[in-house]
Amino acid sequence: MASPAPTGLTSVPVIDLAPFDGPDPAGRAQVVEQVRRACEEVGFLVVSGHGIAPDLLERMSAVSREFFNLPEPVKAVHRHPERGARYVPLGSESVAASLDLVTPPDLKEAYSVYRLDTQEWPERPTAMRATWQEYYRALAGLAERVMRIFALALDLDEHWFADKIDHADASLWASNYPAQLDEPRPGQLRAGPHTDYDTLTLLKVEDVPGGLQVEMEPGTWADVPYVPGSYVVNIGDLMARWTNDRWVSTMHRVTNPPPGSGPAARRQSIVFFHKPNDDAVITPLPTCVGPEGPRYAPVLAGEYMTEKGRKQDTSHGRDET
Repeated sequence: MASPAPTGLTSVPVIDLAPFDGPDPAGRAQVVEQVRRACEEVGFLVVSGHGIAPDLLERMSAVSREFFNLPEPVKAVHRHPERGARYVPLGSESVAASLDLVTPPDLKEAYSVYRLDTQEWPERPTAMRATWQEYYRALAGLAERVMRIFALALDLDEHWFADKIDHADASLWASNYPAQLDEPRPGQLRAGPHTDYDTLTLLKVEDVPGGLQVEMEPGTWADVPYVPGSYVVNIGDLMARWTNDRWVSTMHRVTNPPPGSGPAARRQSIVFFHKPNDDAVITPLPTCVGPEGPRYAPVLAGEYMTEKGRKQDTSHGRDET
């Protein structure tokens, strides 16, 4: 599942989701087909017509940036993953290690919430808790909508995934990629090459140098197009297992800005990692298994994701993104 995308589409497609919930059956079917092809051939798509209010996007970006502007000792108080939220200091992760790749730590810091009911919220910014909770709920709704599209694209009942995702703790991350005043170490990136290991990821990015790239063919990387107000969607390893590799969990990375870019190259991304329930058994779908049989043995979703997360955390002695 660390493979690049197969040949077919030569770039990440941009898809308008609005017709899926519209009155025209043909428009709905077209969205499903576009998503199916993107997931089979690239594993990435950019979606508009998602229904997330622009004002909410702006407030989420602003309050997250305000948090990262705080002094390091203030942010470091929140390094407590057992409390349902966590601050990740610069250089504390190496996402490539989730694939057992050895790279220097990633050039980013992050804050994540993986239980919406956590009480451990930063006191500053004062709007952070309310804004993140509002955004989390909105993105959970969008993820459920995308999963309904996925089900139809896999020749399943529209609500087939509903009872496999109805009590999952998705994780919401904001990542800050500082401007690079010093030259990175050899092989060091903002985020090293990796695949995600959930069902799907919803990513809000900025139009700033040093951005997201997808490995379209071995050694060939393509920039993911920036479309204002859109989301980047990609499928993760568990969805690839669910589909018996009919859909691809594609290698991607976040590149460094060009040398000399200065303060303008600071970049922020906001990521919603959608997951199955921890007790969901991920077994290749009948609609994706041919005469050769399934490629994967069943796994428990929670155990699989925990092990992947452990590998990428440098604070436990392993390089991670």
